[in-house]
Amino acid sequence: MKKEKIVKCLLGIFSLGFLAGCADDATVSTNNTASQDDTQTDELNIVKNENLAVNQNKCIGCGKCARTAPDNFEMDATTHKAKVKSMEITNQAAVDQAVKNCPAGAITQ
Repeated sequence: MKKEKIVKCLLGIFSLGFLAGCADDATVSTNNTASQDDTQTDELNIVKNENLAVNQNKCIGCGKCARTAPDNFEMDATTHKAKVKSMEITNQAAVDQAVKNCPAGAITQ
């Protein structure tokens, strides 16, 4: 009985810590939206980056990158981890933000 309570308590603490790590997403999304509007008017600013990658062994599936740079990252429905959606970068600032804010350091460019 005590072991079950301890396990439940530890899981609760882990969940709260994990959620707290993703709490700043609202700010990132708001800033990203403004940047996307700017890049939609400048279609010639596309850079193809063949080095953009998500390390599946490191990814914890929090979804920050997919919310920050949805043109380049998406969540895989099977693995529940991030994957590269497109190598064509239209918003370099959003991709840089996704790389910087990845809590697992799973994204490289």
